[in-house]
Amino acid sequence: MATRRAGVAYNTCMQVADHPKLTKKAFLKFAEGYKIQRWNDRARTGQLVELDHFGQKMMLAYIIGTLEEEKNNTLDWGTIIYGGILHYIRKLKYFDMKPEVWSSIIKSIQDEDKDFDPYYEALRDWESLIPNNLWTTLKESSESLNKLGSSLRDEEGGDWSQFSKKGPKELAYSVLYAAHKLASYWEFLSIRPINSHNPETEDTSRELLKEIQALDYLDGVARMLNDNTRLSRFFGKISNLRYQQRWSHTYKQPPSTVMGHSALVSLFSALFLHFIGMSRKTHCRPLIENTFWGALFHDLPEAATRDIVKPVKEALQKKGKEDLIRRTEMKLFRELLVTIYDENGPSHANYKKLYDRIIYYSTGILDIAKASLEDDSEFNDRYIDSGQVVFESTKDFINLCDLAEDKKQVSGRIIRLSDILAAYIEATQSIKAGIQDDEFQGAVQRIRDLITQTKIDVEYYGVDLKHILTDITGE
Repeated sequence: MATRRAGVAYNTCMQVADHPKLTKKAFLKFAEGYKIQRWNDRARTGQLVELDHFGQKMMLAYIIGTLEEEKNNTLDWGTIIYGGILHYIRKLKYFDMKPEVWSSIIKSIQDEDKDFDPYYEALRDWESLIPNNLWTTLKESSESLNKLGSSLRDEEGGDWSQFSKKGPKELAYSVLYAAHKLASYWEFLSIRPINSHNPETEDTSRELLKEIQALDYLDGVARMLNDNTRLSRFFGKISNLRYQQRWSHTYKQPPSTVMGHSALVSLFSALFLHFIGMSRKTHCRPLIENTFWGALFHDLPEAATRDIVKPVKEALQKKGKEDLIRRTEMKLFRELLVTIYDENGPSHANYKKLYDRIIYYSTGILDIAKASLEDDSEFNDRYIDSGQVVFESTKDFINLCDLAEDKKQVSGRIIRLSDILAAYIEATQSIKAGIQDDEFQGAVQRIRDLITQTKIDVEYYGVDLKHILTDITGE
């Protein structure tokens, strides 16, 4: 059963002295991935955009990485998270280039200038927009990725298997690359049938498969390539979040999906937590990383339920049946999770950790069977201690920051704030596109009211975020 814990002051976190900053433009730039189309030179039956690809790729990276940990391999999760963010930032800048064209250009430049860093070139636009500690971390990650790429190419001759054995960063780099290629292959399979007339289609198929098979020494990759494994079926189901439209009962521009929304919430959570850490002159990598995964998976139950629309929620609330929504959602979500691990049936033992972590990140609890009895959720600050979820009852950032990394500390309040802001930006995007729909106008007004009337907790860990929210949501 979950317990609550009063705050205890700690002072052992790494100190950060730089001045913090957080700008409205940073949030808006992250949301531009809703508009950037992928496979732009092929026929497509639906939208394939960069933000959705980022979300799917990061979910894949978490799944593959967790299975590597089950083999007692150590990997650096920071390389995966910040590497993924860097690649997304790069795609926002250089969005309409074929991968082979991009690679050819970069190789030509690096033949003359070995220190040229393509990630840093894209990152420079962000220096004035994001907290200094996030900027510094991304800059260091950019340098690290460049060195890892050189090591793979020059020292290992492109042999991914040998490269992955060199250390935690190398393994993480391999996992992230595999996730990127698998997400791209998933997209390709969705458009392949309607591009059979294109002579390049089969060449693309062979090239993608060749790149992915070079990484099939990773258990997660090998199992994803097999359509009959529990893991591939589970990922196929949660990938449906890329099809699931938000605001589906009205016309939205640009369209947004549950997958893209979840990705945006994870990016916003990183922005907020770095800003808070700067303001408090402290930095806590475990909290930032675990909150990132909690934000990414927070809407995963919708893969089983789809969206439970507001009229249904309001009707149940009037009848005092609010708990029915949570109970039904968790029942269906558990049926989805049985795909990868079934305590009462044949399961792959290596999936137990993945099963437990996905439940924790997406619901805020550990025992999904008791979900309807819990009064806490994914929007509570929490960590795990001795097999139990402990919910923080204070706003002290240091509490969660000072905990050991294996406590899986998550700031659910930051996830909620990021979720609200993502919805706000989605609504204003349509309004600015000229769509005067009452649904969007109402959503914008409700969120503004939440902030101005302080109906949401706008002070986090001693840092007042109200002025930031007012700026972002102001006229």
